[in-house]
Amino acid sequence: GNLSGEQLLAHPVANFFKTYYSFDPSQDAMVTRWSPGLGVRLLDVAPSEVGRILPESRPNLWQESAGGGLSIRLAGHPLASPKGLAKLRSARELLAAAWSRQPFFGCHGVHEWAMLYKEPPGRERHQALPLRVSRETIDIFVDSAAPLMCTHFDAVIRYTPGALPLNHHRATFEELGRASEPLLEQPGCLHVAMDLFRWVRLAWPFVPSALVLDALRVALRARCLDMRASPYDLAGVAPLGRGAVARDEQRPVKVETPGGREEYAAGQKAIWMEARVVAAQLLDRMERLVMVAEDLATAGSTGALRR
Repeated sequence: GNLSGEQLLAHPVANFFKTYYSFDPSQDAMVTRWSPGLGVRLLDVAPSEVGRILPESRPNLWQESAGGGLSIRLAGHPLASPKGLAKLRSARELLAAAWSRQPFFGCHGVHEWAMLYKEPPGRERHQALPLRVSRETIDIFVDSAAPLMCTHFDAVIRYTPGALPLNHHRATFEELGRASEPLLEQPGCLHVAMDLFRWVRLAWPFVPSALVLDALRVALRARCLDMRASPYDLAGVAPLGRGAVARDEQRPVKVETPGGREEYAAGQKAIWMEARVVAAQLLDRMERLVMVAEDLATAGSTGALRR
């Protein structure tokens, strides 16, 4: 894109990296250092070079392999602790559950509208952006879209009090809270595609940098569609891409119209087709990472690694 890391943090579309994932692209080692991921042996790399080209300077992160070269090691890293292993297992289970389901493309992107439903002016989530439709239009569209089919917990908890009863899954959300995620998350949801970056961030540096970039691209595509379908006006927002991509970023997807809902569903499907490849690769890496962490836990209690 055309923006610096600092500009991205202030960007009303791209700032979700900071607010959702505590990620600063101008400083984070995920993008300033390279990692091959777990289970890869690097040849012709001297130990003195590790700090320059590879992630982190954590003691014992890198080890000399039996066949020569260096490989990344999990032992001694926070993800190998009981708390870290619990986080990895939870992420793996949520990934497996969400991406095993058939995608649903009928939510119409109504969540940003439901966050403004019957609210007075001045309570917009994105204060830097003007609205492209009236308050009356927002309320009429949300009413017409009911029951709201949003399945993403972190979106629904931001609904206004008046919009929450309109959600089809309200009872499950209210009963289970965040524990509803493995039951309701599904891969047609733009936020589930965005959250691939959350799980890559958790697993780094034990996932390869190429996968980090793939998840980053998917998250940005999903976020752009997410905001284009919102009631906010992006006409004055600096584009993240170039050329036709930049023009599309500023053009609204008018989900309050039948044509806009069709366009949104088509965009969801395109992102799902790209994201499912990333999700499959990430889940495979997560499975391996959990297995190694469990081996380390077993070795710690019995003195022997599982083979």
